[in-house]
Amino acid sequence: MKQTNHPTASKIKMSIPKIFIIAIVIITSNKLVAQTTRSVSFDVSASFLQIKDKYNYGLAHHGGNFSFGLVKEKRTGDKIISWKSNLAVGAIYNKGIGINLHLSPLQYSQSYKVNIGNIHSSFVGGYVASHFFYQLYPELKNGQMFWLSSQEIGVLFSFDVPVKNRTFSLQFSNSLLSLHSRPKLGTEEYFYSIKFKDFIKNPFTNFYLGTVNSNTHTSFTIHTSLANKSNVAYRVNYFRVANPGYKYLNHEIILQLQMRSHGKK
Repeated sequence: MKQTNHPTASKIKMSIPKIFIIAIVIITSNKLVAQTTRSVSFDVSASFLQIKDKYNYGLAHHGGNFSFGLVKEKRTGDKIISWKSNLAVGAIYNKGIGINLHLSPLQYSQSYKVNIGNIHSSFVGGYVASHFFYQLYPELKNGQMFWLSSQEIGVLFSFDVPVKNRTFSLQFSNSLLSLHSRPKLGTEEYFYSIKFKDFIKNPFTNFYLGTVNSNTHTSFTIHTSLANKSNVAYRVNYFRVANPGYKYLNHEIILQLQMRSHGKK
């Protein structure tokens, strides 16, 4: 009796290497298609701010800041990673002129693209940030240094809104947990001698834990691109410490100048 070969077995044997190759292509296709874009930008901004501090007689001070910052961003597929740092210096006024200083050496965020209804290009993620605020009032409290430091973690949400031929990007963030430092009330000295080391030492004393109910930092930003690949933005930052009472509200106009941008697969 003549034996016949079974074509089914040979097809299976022949298809195994093909399946293996197809699997590799599928697994690596995202990496091959996803493009990584890196950019470095320099921020210049002017702002109007209001500060109300219970320690300083509860007075509301008004003034302005000039700020300079550096922004590094990395986009890979559906993920955005951002690093920021900035320094702001300004003057405030109420019953005398005061000096305001805001240093933020690190703001790191990471967000991922999500699909939310008809919202275009929406991202959800989290951030960690470090903020140091200093206020000096030579004509009040005998020149005592006031400060607020905030080491915080929080959430952020951003999305794009197309309007005719332009796209506006909106971002909202809010702190969830933070470590705060504030001065302690004590006997006022006749004159305070402030040294450089006080700017470094003071913000790392008197730490206490803050939550959304007691201490919070809320930020809202809207920005759009200009013809020369730069961005212009409006940002509101609000810091609130419940006890002792402290409020910091800052309205900011930002010009973001792109220094370097490149992408690769």
